[in-house]
Formats: sequence, C-alpha cells, structure tokens
Amino acid sequence: MATKKHTTHNYKDGSVVAPSLSQPIRSTPQHLEEKRAKGLCYSCDSKYTPQTIKIEGQIKKKKVIVLIDSGSTHNFIHCKVAKELN
Repeated sequence: MATKKHTTHNYKDGSVVAPSLSQPIRSTPQHLEEKRAKGLCYSCDSKYTPQTIKIEGQIKKKKVIVLIDSGSTHNFIHCKVAKELN
C-alpha cells in the first residue's frame, strides 16, 4: 500500500516542508466491491473516471504495449515480459 508524499516549497527561503498526512486506510474486499459497484474512487467518494492511454513502446529493443492510467498508483509488468528482459 502506497501513500503519496506531498511537499510544499517556500521559494523565499528555499525550505521544503512536508505537511502531516493521514495514515493509509486498508479497505476490506467488501468495501472495495461497494465502491466499484457505485463507480467511486477507492481513495475518496468522488466518481472514478479512468483516463487511460495505450501506446507502443520499446524496452531493450523489445516492442511492448504501455498503458498509462492517470489515476494509477502502481506500476505493473507482465511476468513473461520481465523474464524475457531479465
């Protein structure tokens, strides 16, 4: 489970301050299913509107399909592709 780290920058004196953040909450499978059924974001109660872009890419001269999801918090790679790339 990941949490976002927000920082603010004070340009006058060059200091960076990390505000206090709430602790992550672990959702139950039932809670996630309820949010999914209602079309809500897992992190808040806003409507989830996925914005996914599909592009072709290349890793070590191997063609791959890259999905970019503006709402995603994790990265994934297919185990077959990872094995082929070492």
